[in-house]
Parts: sequence; C-alpha cells; structure tokens
Amino acid sequence: MFDLLPEPYHTQLTYFALIPLMRILRPELTTATIRRYVQSSLGQFFVQPIIFQVNDIVEQSKVYTPMLLLLTPGNDPMEAIKKAAEERGKVPNPISLGKG
Repeated sequence: MFDLLPEPYHTQLTYFALIPLMRILRPELTTATIRRYVQSSLGQFFVQPIIFQVNDIVEQSKVYTPMLLLLTPGNDPMEAIKKAAEERGKVPNPISLGKG
C-alpha cells in the first residue's frame, strides 16, 4: 500500500510523516495510514476492536463506577444495556457527551 511512493520517500519517511502525505495524495488510504502508525507506535492491541459483553459490563457497574463507552458511528448498544440493567433491577441513566 505504501510502496506507491517513489524512493527515497518509500523507505525514509516515518509512518507519522506519511499521514499528511497520504491525506493529500490518496485520501482513501488515510485511515489505513493512521492505523499503521498507531500499530507501530502503540501496538496491535490499540487497533483491534474491543468486543464486550453487555451483561458483564452492567454487572460490574455501580453508582460510583459508571460505564463509559466510546462508540463509532452506527453503533448504539443502549437498548441492550437497558435490557440487561432491567434484568438485574438496575436503572440506567444515560448521558451523551457528544451528538445525540
């Protein structure tokens, strides 16, 4: 993917330096470039999606230890959280810190 650049750019630029270059030359590769930078800097764990069980999260939550979910567009686990909370006799109190 990154071998589309001529030498010396292909071998001498860091992944961080490739981000604005890809944003200009190949905007469709920007996300992949950022993912590659995060993976090389922080590790594979930070680019893998986290799969969680709503029941486990609700069980662990308390009034003084709330759930904090960072969501991507198109994901809305609120119905599943409400259902799991009602099964345990808890009442969720959602607060949106962004859109919606």
